[in-house]
Amino acid sequence: MPVPYVIEELKENSRKWKIDMSKVSIRFFNDKEVRAVWDEASNKWWFNVVDVCAVLSESDNPAVYWRVLKNRLAKELEKKTQENGKLI
Repeated sequence: MPVPYVIEELKENSRKWKIDMSKVSIRFFNDKEVRAVWDEASNKWWFNVVDVCAVLSESDNPAVYWRVLKNRLAKELEKKTQENGKLI
């Protein structure tokens, strides 16, 4: 997603998403954009997981990559929970 589009989308939805636009940042990693937001309450940066998947996996479709990974992780957690009877 090009930077100008991301900025416009954030501006349009900032009230709905309760985002302080002064805390929004576009970071670059290996020349790819990674959206981030500063959370004052937790004193942490939050990064867009799909953007991170795009950078790390070099996938053609990072949204699908994240969806498949998330489902696999959920199934693995469920299996381990059933085996152990509780979360570790």
